[in-house]
Amino acid sequence: MADQADCREPPGVKTPVIDVARCEGSGECVVACPYNVFTLHRLSAGALLRLPITTTAKVLIHGARQAVVERAAECRACNACISACPTGAIDVVAATRPAN
Repeated sequence: MADQADCREPPGVKTPVIDVARCEGSGECVVACPYNVFTLHRLSAGALLRLPITTTAKVLIHGARQAVVERAAECRACNACISACPTGAIDVVAATRPAN
């Protein structure tokens, strides 16, 4: 888990993005994130069919789940999720702001 002192931005400036074609659902990002930004969700049969076959096999090993960004506004860009992800499926990018 990242030390909160390692966080680089105030909340809401950056947001994590998950490449679903690479996420195997190991849950390492869920454990690593000090702000509970991620959760694991079970994938439907249709969602599994849309993944590359190698990813599907690995997702099934992890209980047919993938990581989901549930609380993007809480991200503080500590990048613990990036370091923890064994497949490099996570990137942290500038958050988009809603139009006023």
